[in-house]
Amino acid sequence: MGGAILDLTSFLVYGRPADISTIAMLNAAAANYSDACQQYAVEIIHSVLRSSFLFVPLVFIVSKSDKLFKSINNSGIVVSASFCVLITIFILILLLKGAQALVGFPKGFNYLFSTLTIELNSKVAPKIFEASSPSDKFSFFTKEIKNIILVVDESIEYSEFRALSNFDQEKYILDLGRSYSAANCSAPSNYIIRKGFWESAIYTDQSKNIVVKETDSLFTVAKRQNFRTYYFDNQNVLMDKTVRNYFTDDEIENIDEIIEGVGDAWSRDMRSLHRLKELLIKRKEERKFIFINKIGAHFPYQNNINPNLVSGDKMKDYRKAVQLGSIDYLKEISGSIDSESLVLYTSDHGQSFNLNSTHCNSGSILTMQEFTVPFVLVTRNDALINLIKQNNLFNKTNHLMISETVRNICGEDLEKVRSIFERSEGKYAQGIYGQPFTFFGQFPTCKSFTFD
Repeated sequence: MGGAILDLTSFLVYGRPADISTIAMLNAAAANYSDACQQYAVEIIHSVLRSSFLFVPLVFIVSKSDKLFKSINNSGIVVSASFCVLITIFILILLLKGAQALVGFPKGFNYLFSTLTIELNSKVAPKIFEASSPSDKFSFFTKEIKNIILVVDESIEYSEFRALSNFDQEKYILDLGRSYSAANCSAPSNYIIRKGFWESAIYTDQSKNIVVKETDSLFTVAKRQNFRTYYFDNQNVLMDKTVRNYFTDDEIENIDEIIEGVGDAWSRDMRSLHRLKELLIKRKEERKFIFINKIGAHFPYQNNINPNLVSGDKMKDYRKAVQLGSIDYLKEISGSIDSESLVLYTSDHGQSFNLNSTHCNSGSILTMQEFTVPFVLVTRNDALINLIKQNNLFNKTNHLMISETVRNICGEDLEKVRSIFERSEGKYAQGIYGQPFTFFGQFPTCKSFTFD
């Protein structure tokens, strides 16, 4: 019954049967179950009621029939054998015809078997690793930067952000326009920002699949180059015992200090900003790499603003969350840094406001707005600001460039990935949907975009 409820809820939320990529993303966000229950309470209640109409009478009939009950109770071998046959058929269909052919698989079993195969794939799927190399080609601009502050916000769609921001008069805030996220879901996006990449130059606006490679985590790179590393975990992803944004234990070992978010959701980002200010003052002499995983405008939107300001209107509450948690946040952080600091600000993914499911979608309903995010720099280093302005980067960046910029400042680079220190020559960007890993021989699927 549980599987049937999950399958049906997914159908009501996404407007179509759940496929494996959808199930993978739902499992990756398992720690957000309380937010999901609040956001999609109606869909969940409908699923429970509809499933109950089938299963409750069935259980009642079986319990009232002693002969049938004993027969089922004594048929463990038959049940086990049937289960093995079903999962074998499931895997054969997956391997021979692909994930789309599984949409019609019996509901209830689909979610269970998909979860099992996703877990199996995570154990056996090969990963292509490519290490970064030492490099000092941008040291003229980066040698003075002692504090690298990478801020990854949550669910900030660029056009909404742009409509609310007024950074033209802000001397130390440089808005690089519309950027493209590495994925349309939090876990894979954060994974790629930290330690994933692909060779953008070999793909076009017609590309449907890409080869995602893994490299050393930004924490590992920073640690190797004698930076002290910090992770502001405002969403408490490291307390999640399941996916944890695809953090591994060896990656966490390279984080010197983890600052977990405390308090109500709407207050955490500003609390962490005050902690950041203290850190920059008290540890002024050390070189630091600081990764801030914000709460931003996570659904339900009203949870991310002071309860006294909640309007009850979805878009008004979203815009208020963006104004208070993102725009005002950047203005305040700009007053707290010096010429030795560089803040790189973006969001994990955007939002598709016209759909019931605002992100993590796949297939034909996928929209560009799930991938359009801001990219903003905050620094008092005038030479660096002038360089970036000359590099023709407005509306021509993506998450891969942001990560490579961190590597370059640390003194390393990936040969086939560009950073913001280089003039933009690329024409296309890609964003994946679904898992960021090869799935039984199939490369991750992507949506491609053309830079303006």
